Amino acid sequence: MDKQDYKELFQNLMPQGPAWSRDPDSFMDKIAKGIGSFFYSIALDLEKVLDEIFPQTDTAFPQLCDYGNIANKDYFEAVCHYYGVHVQIVEFSPFMFGVSYCGVDQCGPEEIVFYWNVNILSGEDEAVQNVMSFILKNKQSHTTVFFFDKRETEGE
Repeated sequence: MDKQDYKELFQNLMPQGPAWSRDPDSFMDKIAKGIGSFFYSIALDLEKVLDEIFPQTDTAFPQLCDYGNIANKDYFEAVCHYYGVHVQIVEFSPFMFGVSYCGVDQCGPEEIVFYWNVNILSGEDEAVQNVMSFILKNKQSHTTVFFFDKRETEGE
C-alpha cells in the first residue's frame, strides 16, 4: 500500500455531503492526503520493527521448541549467539531441605533455579544491550540475573 491507498481508505470512511468534498482541489482532499501520508509512515515503521517485536519470524532465530520448550540457559546462550554475543551463563540455586543432598548437589537440583551469572565474553556494545534486554524480558520470573562484562578491550 502507498500514500494514495491510505488516502482513499480515509476518504471511503468520510460521510457524504458538501462539507466532505472529494474534489482534488478541496481542503478535505488536502486533509485526506496528510492523513494518508501519516498512516503510510506508520505502516513503514511497523514493518521495520516487525523482526524486533517478533524475532521468531526470523527462521534463523533459535526456537524454544528446540530446547524442550523450556527457557533454560542453553536457549538463552543460543539467542545470544544469534545476536553475535558470546556469553557463559552460570546457574545457582538454593539448597532446599528435603530435596537437595549435602555433598552431592552443590546448590540444589537443576529445576530449582534462582540466580544466573551471565558472563559477557565478547560482542558489540549495541548487541550486548539487546541481549541483556532480551534476557531480562524473557527469563523465568523467579530467576534473578546478574551481568558481568568480561570483554577485553584492545591495548590492555
